Amino acid sequence: MFLQRNGEEMNTDESEQLSYNDIVVAAADDNVAFFDVRTPEEYYHSHFPEAELFPLQLLQRGELPSYNSENTTLYVYCRTGNRTVEAVRILREAGYEAINLGGLNDVENIGGTLTEDTCPLGDRQLCLEKFSEEHGEI
Repeated sequence: MFLQRNGEEMNTDESEQLSYNDIVVAAADDNVAFFDVRTPEEYYHSHFPEAELFPLQLLQRGELPSYNSENTTLYVYCRTGNRTVEAVRILREAGYEAINLGGLNDVENIGGTLTEDTCPLGDRQLCLEKFSEEHGEI
């Protein structure tokens, strides 16, 4: 399993493996968040329901989550795991405890289920336009 915590691989023994439900329960806490660092287009096509969109491109240009970095744990995923590595590095440098969940398949392997066409405005294009208005072009 690809899970890492603070740069070290986590124990993935079956009895101690992190589950998707563990993440969902933890994310109900104000000090835990679950981030999808893919593009808005990818996110609004499909994502895990509890995940917030925070594209890697925002992190790369210096934007950070509004969570307090001193006591917040961020679970992070992307499509294949490559962008997650970069996102976790940036978040850790900013003082967050960031946990690399890898890619979509990794999260599905621990029990996550993707939802499709997930724009709350009912039209993916409207969601993309709203995101661009709030954050600029990605």
